[in-house]
Amino acid sequence: MWLDLLIPYSSLITAVGSIFLLIVTLIYVYFTWKLQKISRSSFELGKQPCIFPDYELDFSAGSFEYNKESGWGMSIFINLKNVGDSPAISVYVFGKILTQYSQPTEINMIPAPRLVPNVTVTDSLKSVQLYFGKQELLQLIEEMSHIHNAHPEYIYTNKKSAHFGPILKINILYKNLLGIWFIGTFSRNIHYLKIIPKTMLEGVPKNQIFIPPCRKLPQSGYEFIHLYVGGEDMSEIDIHSISEREAMRIIKNT
Repeated sequence: MWLDLLIPYSSLITAVGSIFLLIVTLIYVYFTWKLQKISRSSFELGKQPCIFPDYELDFSAGSFEYNKESGWGMSIFINLKNVGDSPAISVYVFGKILTQYSQPTEINMIPAPRLVPNVTVTDSLKSVQLYFGKQELLQLIEEMSHIHNAHPEYIYTNKKSAHFGPILKINILYKNLLGIWFIGTFSRNIHYLKIIPKTMLEGVPKNQIFIPPCRKLPQSGYEFIHLYVGGEDMSEIDIHSISEREAMRIIKNT
């Protein structure tokens, strides 16, 4: 008899049942999506590339070769090392030097960022070349001279004075196998430049020039410049993920 009473409301009951079933389905879909997202995040956190610049011995960031015929172009050779546990692909390397006393306040590498197709965990160190022009080199020397005037202790024999120096900033942009982009920023203060002459005495450079305290390049007779940066205790490191749009913007505008 009570079933007969429900007959007039059968459409309403069916509708309520359908809505309830829809809500249950939506809840199930939501928690399934969330579980998949957590699993994906766990995989991402557990399997990531991590690219670091590997500096030379004695904290040398590489040699600057200047050639008068080619306009004294200077090249910094940076080794890349993957300390993560999965390959990195589409690796872009950018370089700049941040100044405090001279203009412009950013000395940028030229021309475009250097692209390395991939850096695997098992790779030996891969080297990239960051190129700066003559004017960039001269501005760097000018900046170091200003710093030496303001802080006379900023000199090659005083390791602790490196923190006064201009900042060599290396940005490494790359993505993992899932297509997620990361950017690493590695900064160290430049301590001094060592200019090595062509003339050698028993394998030891003679009449080396150090900037600072020297303030300018020699006119002739010198072939290599080595740039030295502060120790790891003076370094700054930041690595984080970014969107693909942001990654493309950085590549395009650098």
